[in-house]
Amino acid sequence: MPAALSRGQRQQLRALGHLVAGRVVASYLAPGSGITRKAHASVKIRFISLKESPGSLKIIRDIVPGVFYTTVKPSKRMPYITKPVKMLGFDYLVIVGSKVSNEITYKAAKAIHLNKKALISAHGVFRGYEPKLIAKKGLGVPFHPGAAKYYKEAGLL
Repeated sequence: MPAALSRGQRQQLRALGHLVAGRVVASYLAPGSGITRKAHASVKIRFISLKESPGSLKIIRDIVPGVFYTTVKPSKRMPYITKPVKMLGFDYLVIVGSKVSNEITYKAAKAIHLNKKALISAHGVFRGYEPKLIAKKGLGVPFHPGAAKYYKEAGLL
């Protein structure tokens, strides 16, 4: 496996290999990812809906702060989703060190907020990105002062 992959991506690829080889009957895969489409081309897969409950969400949030229930609807891009499926979702974060300048983080926050179309062309995961939610609180990580300044100016905080 290429070293440039994250630990989670390497784990997903191993799990995919086991699923396709028939060594396991279930795996954790992201619904819109390329490896999920690859798995579906080899073995027909389906996603199983979770049962939403406040009690279970609290337990999961103790492990993964900020996680939420979301419904993934059928689309041409995901032929393995034939009806709405309740799943867990999480937000992506851009994490920077405290020594990164306010100017850089301000410009980065602004660029990410205002350029959804360009982000989608760079990576399909941004199709689900909602720019108005860029300054979402409750993830357990403080905003960098430069990003916070932009979010306030943009009326997001």
